[in-house]
Amino acid sequence: MASLCATLDGKSVATTTGFSALDGLMMGTRSGSLDAGVLMYLVERGYTHDQLQDLLYRKSGLLGVSTISADMRKLRNDPNPLAKEAIELFIYKIIHEGGAMIACLGGLDLISFSGGTLASMIQLSDRQYVKNCSGLELR
Repeated sequence: MASLCATLDGKSVATTTGFSALDGLMMGTRSGSLDAGVLMYLVERGYTHDQLQDLLYRKSGLLGVSTISADMRKLRNDPNPLAKEAIELFIYKIIHEGGAMIACLGGLDLISFSGGTLASMIQLSDRQYVKNCSGLELR
């Protein structure tokens, strides 16, 4: 699961997680947060509960955007433009949600990445993927 948590004095003050593992950040195969209108649209087009569950839990996220893989390491080495698009969207979502966390805290002292996707699968220092974020400085 990919998620962010803002802590102040050792206590959580904000998080990207929700009721289920679908909420929050986009993940390898899970959608992350999405507009509820998407679900209504898919139901109107005949999707069943089981089809929606399969789509949102197993066919979305990095895999759904790239159509290649849920593995960030594979996407980083794939020349397909959809691989780059999936990585850019993933990083955009981290920056977007991270900005909300910083606002909740009133500033930032430290960012710590843990878990497979956030810690070992992505290198945020790789500037080719960080675009349209003029105020972001990576050290």
